[in-house]
Amino acid sequence: MRQVKLLAFDILGTVFDIKGSLVNKLSKFGHDKGLKMDWSALADSWINKYVAGVDEIRHGRHKWETSDSIIRSKLEVILLEHSLGGIGQLEKDQLNSIWHCLSPWPDSVKGLKKLSTRFRIVTLTNANISMVQDLSANAKLSWDEFLSAEHIERYKPDPHVYRMAINRLGFLPGEIMLVSTDKSDLKAAMAEGLKTAFIQRLSRRRRIWHRMIRPSVENSFHVVAYDFIDLYKKICA
Repeated sequence: MRQVKLLAFDILGTVFDIKGSLVNKLSKFGHDKGLKMDWSALADSWINKYVAGVDEIRHGRHKWETSDSIIRSKLEVILLEHSLGGIGQLEKDQLNSIWHCLSPWPDSVKGLKKLSTRFRIVTLTNANISMVQDLSANAKLSWDEFLSAEHIERYKPDPHVYRMAINRLGFLPGEIMLVSTDKSDLKAAMAEGLKTAFIQRLSRRRRIWHRMIRPSVENSFHVVAYDFIDLYKKICA
């Protein structure tokens, strides 16, 4: 991987733990408000509806909205579906802000710091800039540049997002490696000539199982790693 000079990171799900963060913070909200709910199911619904909202925009079925706007509109829907429609606007604002203070994965801060000693590191995310800036500030993460789908009002895996990154960064496609947990994101980046690193985010038990069966994903991308520490070992050895 000597050709690679810059790592571009997906943010939601790759650097930050969406599901775990939502469940923890929604559960605390419910406890403080005296609400009993399957917060894990509500978190799943919120995430799935956000992804569906992005897809609607990608396929031209809805006008452009930022991630923040999609997340808020989907919150209104899931609250009604879970009989929580009586929650006030201030509380809705509080819930929506959870996405700006997601927790990073345990390896993210240390791994990014190590990787930044060898490569330039930037974001390449569907999250809007204000969200990425807040997440990074809360986690004390430093980036060489913030790149977002918001810059061109198109969502990954639209090829224009990767072309935007290539043009703005000033590197050859093969000198940029996209780091993501999303296979469709990686495949679209590869089609534009970028190198790719798939982060599996497997539990310890699933890692052992994975080593036994060696799925075909190993051959689908340039690098496959469990987390950012493992990625550092594999591309900096």
